[in-house]
Amino acid sequence: MRYSLKVLEGQGYIQASPAGAMVTDVAKEGMKSLDSEIDAIITLLNTMREESNTNQ
Repeated sequence: MRYSLKVLEGQGYIQASPAGAMVTDVAKEGMKSLDSEIDAIITLLNTMREESNTNQ
């Protein structure tokens, strides 16, 4: 657990505070585009599945 928090802090996603780890603006900005990135991956996987089914 400590290593994971250290990695997240090192990458700028969280910042240590007296109340515990706080999410940074870097993490908040990354979350804004997450839905569209996941949608793009789903589209790619569906296309790959369709092409695989066509080639069988």
